[in-house]
Amino acid sequence: MPRLIAAGADLDMVYRVEVVTSANVHSEISMPRDLHDLEQRAVEVGAVLLLLDPLMSRLSDQLDTHRDAEVRLALEPLAALANRAHLTVLGIIHHNKSGSTDPLQVVMGSRAFTAVARSVHTVILDPDDKTGRRRLFGTPKNNLGRSDLPTFSFAIESFAIQTDDGGLAWTGRLAWGAQSPASIHEAMERAGDSGDQKSAATEAEHWLEDYLRMKGGIDLSAKIKKAAYAAGHTERSLRTARKRLNIGITEADFPRQTWWSLPGTQQQQKGSQS
Repeated sequence: MPRLIAAGADLDMVYRVEVVTSANVHSEISMPRDLHDLEQRAVEVGAVLLLLDPLMSRLSDQLDTHRDAEVRLALEPLAALANRAHLTVLGIIHHNKSGSTDPLQVVMGSRAFTAVARSVHTVILDPDDKTGRRRLFGTPKNNLGRSDLPTFSFAIESFAIQTDDGGLAWTGRLAWGAQSPASIHEAMERAGDSGDQKSAATEAEHWLEDYLRMKGGIDLSAKIKKAAYAAGHTERSLRTARKRLNIGITEADFPRQTWWSLPGTQQQQKGSQS
């Protein structure tokens, strides 16, 4: 609500959908299970926009979000509902850590998420902004009109709102900037080691430091890499994280094994780490 207030929204026009089971248990929307009731409520309140955030969490846990056919079981009936109810549906979904520069290929889960959507918008860090605050908003897919829509820049600024007790509370408000001459695809290609790649490396750095601290500061490199890949980090991001943390590399035992350790870590008995 604070961010809605900061954006100047009319709160009387905002409706939160709540799901209550027959056992009086409160839960979240699950598609396709709740689509019939959702359509009825949308018509009742005269809704024109349905926001699903995050989109993947609104799909039934019985569906595999990485399989196109199963994702379509939820999304295609949702698209039909939107047409019948004259409703715009906006689903929020994050990028994966694949390192791809194709905005339609970097969304998490199945490709059906971008294939079923009539329009896809992408937000990335601006690779030309040294402050790390500016983002770019682009439209790599638009079946509703022009395919050459401009790319916009924006930043999130601090904004104070009045509280009921007369005090102030701080929240964020979007501030649009200038248009960018480059497409969002070109911006992602230009990002290279900055932008999304820089963010991925930072996430990998935090993950690697936490992992090693939990292991007493040292562990086999093979185990570290296996855990990192399982957590979604790429080899490139992990390599950058290792250099940033000044990780020590030692080899010992037979057959030869490689160990990574945090700076200042006492060399422990290798047997206790295996």
